[in-house]
Amino acid sequence: MSLLSKFRPAPSPPMDLDPEKTGRTWLITGATNGIGRELARMVAAPGRRMILPARSLERAEELASELRESGAEVDIVKLNLAHLSSVHEAAAAVRALGTDIDVMVNNAGAVTGRRVLTDDGFERILATNFLAPFAFTNLLADLVTGRIVITGSHSHKKGHVDIGDPHFEHRKWSFPVAYSQSKLADQMWATALQKRLDDAGRGVSVLTAHPGWAHTNIQNASGVPPVDTALDFVSAQFAGTSREGAMPLLEAPAGYYPALTYLGPDGWLDMWGAPGVHEASALSLSEKATDRVWELGVRETGTDLPF
Repeated sequence: MSLLSKFRPAPSPPMDLDPEKTGRTWLITGATNGIGRELARMVAAPGRRMILPARSLERAEELASELRESGAEVDIVKLNLAHLSSVHEAAAAVRALGTDIDVMVNNAGAVTGRRVLTDDGFERILATNFLAPFAFTNLLADLVTGRIVITGSHSHKKGHVDIGDPHFEHRKWSFPVAYSQSKLADQMWATALQKRLDDAGRGVSVLTAHPGWAHTNIQNASGVPPVDTALDFVSAQFAGTSREGAMPLLEAPAGYYPALTYLGPDGWLDMWGAPGVHEASALSLSEKATDRVWELGVRETGTDLPF
């Protein structure tokens, strides 16, 4: 329990998570750790079908066993966002399940303490936070009937997506710059995706949600053990819990907000508190700019919407 927990009562989840009202089938990426795991636990209920794409099948099976005790039906799919080949294989495996998806939550991502390239030649933070989820969603978009939720961050307001050098081949890499680029790309992707879904008459809403400051394994990203230990200790004392961080991601599909709502904690500095509505940056809503980010996603992943 953190030092501040007694001063910050945990927000209660929405009262009504009836599968008939909020969607029977949910797909949640990144459900084996932290915020994604807490989200999956809150969603699990009799009558709910849950699809869990995960890098670690062992951790996914452990979680699935727990969720099945809540009465949920659970399917596990192998997915490694650092490899486009895995994204395609996972999408094919989901399609083979033969079900529509009421709610798709793109929660999985990664951080690194140095510039790392994936096998596809992508800077890893951009790959796992934007490019791979972009491709995965495109490959499954025709199955989604209700809502798509993308995990955001206030860091998008300080970000810049370098269309000409997204992988830091010619500019200096730093974690803040790489992470904020990936999160601005996510926010812009949401805007561009909503426009295309509307143009296709799909009736699907895209929302973004940020967790605030929550204690998860994202703190262990510097690559320097003493620094990671110190950051983890501070986060454990002052950050919110994973459950608190998951609340905006749960509220987004369950709270019946309009498309392109950006949700996050409404407490001090937007770090803790009950889910509230926030303003995304003006850049992330610009049609011209977001179209360019969409084109970047298509160019790098070779995927686009199927309609």
